[in-house]
Amino acid sequence: NMKQKRDTFRDFISQFLIKNKEWFANKVVLDCPAGEGITAACLQSLDAKVLAFDLFPEYFKVPSITCQFADVMQG
Repeated sequence: NMKQKRDTFRDFISQFLIKNKEWFANKVVLDCPAGEGITAACLQSLDAKVLAFDLFPEYFKVPSITCQFADVMQG
């Protein structure tokens, strides 16, 4: 089902980030689309500075990171 696939994908991404944490420590990382902030929170826990953008930043749930509106019409 779709929820199971989404959860499997999230687990895969989290494991990848943690396995390669040295790539992200002390780096600026763009998270777009940021969604609810799951990837952004993981990156932040690995000491990355996260810049989060989304078409619907109001759904972003990580209070310590500001998610900005991604204006795809702006050049």
